[in-house]
Amino acid sequence: MNVASTQGQLAKAQADLAAANARFAQIKGQMSQAAVNAYMHGGNTSMIEQLVKSNGTDLAVRKTYVEAASADQTSALDALRAARQDLEAHQAELKASADSANAAAQSLASEKAAIDAAVAQQQAILGKVKGDLAQLIAQQQAAAAADAQRRAQAALAQAASVKPRGPAIPAGPPPPMGHGAAAAVAAARSVIGDPYVYGAAGPSSFDCSGLTMWAWAHGGVSLPHSSQSQYAGSTHISLSQLQPGDLLFYYSDIHHVAMYSGGGMMIEAPHTGADVREVPMRTTDLVGAGRVG
Repeated sequence: MNVASTQGQLAKAQADLAAANARFAQIKGQMSQAAVNAYMHGGNTSMIEQLVKSNGTDLAVRKTYVEAASADQTSALDALRAARQDLEAHQAELKASADSANAAAQSLASEKAAIDAAVAQQQAILGKVKGDLAQLIAQQQAAAAADAQRRAQAALAQAASVKPRGPAIPAGPPPPMGHGAAAAVAAARSVIGDPYVYGAAGPSSFDCSGLTMWAWAHGGVSLPHSSQSQYAGSTHISLSQLQPGDLLFYYSDIHHVAMYSGGGMMIEAPHTGADVREVPMRTTDLVGAGRVG
């Protein structure tokens, strides 16, 4: 039984009790008046006092009244007793309803307290989980960044120690970077995520030499659409002299080319099924580096 139901029953019991009280008072008043009338037509004061004080359950008074009263008065006395019983029944019903309402209210309060405690516990757990998760993510991101930096540095160190295969590197300092190198790197970086398509040279898909050709066109330099031709037409430099925009050539037949983007990274259109990407520079199968512009 819920609180609303028990409160409804309590309100009804209170109304029934009020009606029973009114009925009892009315019948008792009628009996008192009947006793007075009986006395005035022949009776005694003690009987009147007993009747006025009677609650309808005193058999001795009832017997006295029955002997002195008319049939109507006897019925009134029976009505008084019935009203008294009805009143007591409604009082008992009211108490039962009140007890039930109190019990339901206490049960509801206990349930609410338990729910509030459970919600607070879950919120505390969720807050801790979120805090732990944020900390783990931050740690993983920091570890990944540190690992990428270590790999880039290792790649640069390894690249500096590798002797390129192919034509000898000219003696003397390398030629200065062309003014279009920054524009070429920016152009290559702008298409990261575009798909590799063999023979494509932009603007939305590329193969390896098509990407470097398209990017350097934004830097004002025209290159052939061939990794071998780009290698032959570039000024070969050592890996320790790499600058952003320089080209990296791979495999003995030089069938792949990428662009060095700085910080040990390179941008390339790798192969069918992959997209243009920026990754740490590889030294495996590296033939050499070339400068254009």
